[in-house]
Formats: sequence, C-alpha cells, structure tokens
Amino acid sequence: MYEDQKVRPRCRGHGSGRCSITFFAPTPAAQAYAFLSCGRFGETSVTYDTGIVLDYLPRIEAAIDAWNDKGSAVPGAIKPSSSTAGAHIFFYRISSSFSYWAATEGDCNSNGNWKSGDVSIQLNDATMTALANGQRRRVIEHEIGHAYGLAHMPSGCSATHAVMVQGESKWNCGWTGVSPWADDVNGVAAIY
Repeated sequence: MYEDQKVRPRCRGHGSGRCSITFFAPTPAAQAYAFLSCGRFGETSVTYDTGIVLDYLPRIEAAIDAWNDKGSAVPGAIKPSSSTAGAHIFFYRISSSFSYWAATEGDCNSNGNWKSGDVSIQLNDATMTALANGQRRRVIEHEIGHAYGLAHMPSGCSATHAVMVQGESKWNCGWTGVSPWADDVNGVAAIY
C-alpha cells in the first residue's frame, strides 16, 4: 500500500457491521501497536483456503508459517482446511485499478469479532505482480495481522519495526530479523 493513501476504514450500510479495511487507518506514533474496532477472531483455531490463488501459495504459506512460528503469543495455529467451519481466512485474487496491494475484509458482529469467523484477504494482481517474493510475503503477513485485529502503524524507517507499518517501510528500511516482529506479536497477544 502507498503512504499517501490515508483513508479511514469505512463500514458499508447503516448498522450492517460490514467493514472494509482496504485503506490506511492512521494511528498515533506513540502507540506500539493499534487495534481495529472491527475485526478479530472469536476462536483460537483458524483455518485457511487458498482457492484460486495457487501461484501465490508459496508466499501465503510462508506468511502463515511466520505467524505460526511465533508460538503461544499468537492464538492457535493457522492451518489449511477444506472446510469452512470455525474461524476461517479465505484468500482471493483480484485485479483492481486501485493502488493497494491487498485488502482484508469481513463482516463484524456486535463484539467486534469477524461474523461467523470468516475473513477474506484479497491479493491485487494489478500491483502484487510488481513485487518481489519477499515483499509479497510481507504484504500477506500484514493482511493476516489485520485478520487478527491489528491496525496500521505509521510509516517510516524511524517507526517501530512492525509488519503493520504502512507502505514500503516493511522492506525498504533494512530491518533485520524475521517478521512479523515483536510489536506485531505483542499486539496480537494483547488482543487475545
């Protein structure tokens, strides 16, 4: 996603609970991590389905493994599934003229959890194809962070190391270590 896009998430319809987190939700620089008011799993067991995004499958699996490797700080392990029972992430590919790389979207219930545990992550072919594989993985890690309920962090290389940082800082700042970083994991642990 691009740093100059700073449109807050919007809910469609009146009282529908339909929230789109396609664009940036700026957060104060003083926060180590920020939470979405709409969107988190009400269960600790999460499965995923890649459907028609097979060419992205290695990056999706690498991003999921990166979150799963964080251990008990992250609720449960995200596992492949042929069933949609329980909490579930659906990965889709789209081709949009908008400049975003990916979007996370779902319906929320009154508790702020994903309704029926379902959330979709849409990968935008129009922009994702220009990224290197490692950058694609970081974008997908970022979107999984949204699925867990994390909001954006301010962008820039002086920002805290976090996969939830806006824009290209996730790979242009020379940050070391394996993402998602400690602030991402601490944010998810604080939610769950």
